[in-house]
Amino acid sequence: MTSAILKEDLPQSFTVKYLGNDEAHGLWGIKHTRKPVDNLVSRAKKPGTHLATVTLTISAEGVQIGAPNQQKGIFKGSRSSGNTAWLPIDTISYGVQDLVFTRVFSIIVVQDCTDIKVNNNNIPFVCHAFVCDSRQIARSLTYTLANAFQQYSQRIRAAQSQSSSRQRSFLTMTQSSSTMSCFDKQFAINLISCEDFGGDGVKDSEA
Repeated sequence: MTSAILKEDLPQSFTVKYLGNDEAHGLWGIKHTRKPVDNLVSRAKKPGTHLATVTLTISAEGVQIGAPNQQKGIFKGSRSSGNTAWLPIDTISYGVQDLVFTRVFSIIVVQDCTDIKVNNNNIPFVCHAFVCDSRQIARSLTYTLANAFQQYSQRIRAAQSQSSSRQRSFLTMTQSSSTMSCFDKQFAINLISCEDFGGDGVKDSEA
C-alpha cells in the first residue's frame, strides 16, 4: 500500500468498459480470476460484441457500477436496481490488475449467502471484469480498491476495540447484514509491480 493513497481520495470514479462476469471458484487469488478473465476476453473478441461503457465508483462502503445507457440485467452477483449495481465492500473478496491483459481490472464477489450451501463445492463466487483505457488506470483502480479495503479493516478494528458487549453487538449486526456472513471476513488484493508485467512480451487486452 502506497502512502500516496489517502482516505480523502475516496470516493473515486472511473469510466471503463464492462467485460462482463463469470463464475469463479475461490475467494481470492489470481488463479481464480485467470479462467473467468480469459473467458470474458474471448467472448468480447467475437464479431459484433459490444462492451457497455460504465462508471465504476469506489468508496469506503463499496463499489457502484453505473450503466445508464445500457439494458437492464447486465449485472450478476450484485445488488442491482435498473442499470446500477451496488457491491458492498464486505462482499468483495479480491481485486487485481490482470497480468496478461494488463488493461483489465477484475474483482471477485460473493453472492447472497441465502443462496449458498456451505457444504456444497459449488459456492457461487462471481468474477466481474473491466477494460480500462490504459494499464495505468487499471493499476489506479487496484490501488483505490486497496484503500477501500484498508478503511473497512480500520472500521472493523475500531469496533473490536470497544467494550466486549458492544463488540458482540457489532459482530452480530455485521454478520446479519453482510452477504459474506457464511465466510470469514477476509479479502485480498494484488498490488503488482511494473516488473511483473514482463515488458514487451506481455499481451495487452484488445477487447
